[in-house]
Amino acid sequence: MLLLADVDFFKPYNDTYGHVKGDSALKTIAKCFERLYPNHVYRFGGEELACLLPLETHQSAHDAAEQLRTAVQALAIKHKVVPLGTLTISVGVTHIQAGEAESDAISRADEQLYQAKRKSRNCVCGP
Repeated sequence: MLLLADVDFFKPYNDTYGHVKGDSALKTIAKCFERLYPNHVYRFGGEELACLLPLETHQSAHDAAEQLRTAVQALAIKHKVVPLGTLTISVGVTHIQAGEAESDAISRADEQLYQAKRKSRNCVCGP
């Protein structure tokens, strides 16, 4: 399964606290991911992280994504310009089909991620 996570409202975070603090927050979140899923975490770009997990069911993938989401929220990284007052993540989940191009799986995960962002942020969508 592929989980694609994006830090919610990260641009306003950088604008408010500065890029050094933003980079530190991203590192903290990446370490949180790595503690939960060692050797399965990748920086995808900007404020996005990916987890490539050997899970077999949609429910186990959704549970893993929810675990990441709640772990990041529990970090309580202060973000005074958002409703919850802390940094959160949105996560898109998809399965990887045998033999498919990796770009197809990434596109599906990205679509699920943007669905989560459109829905409310700080949530998990897919598959």
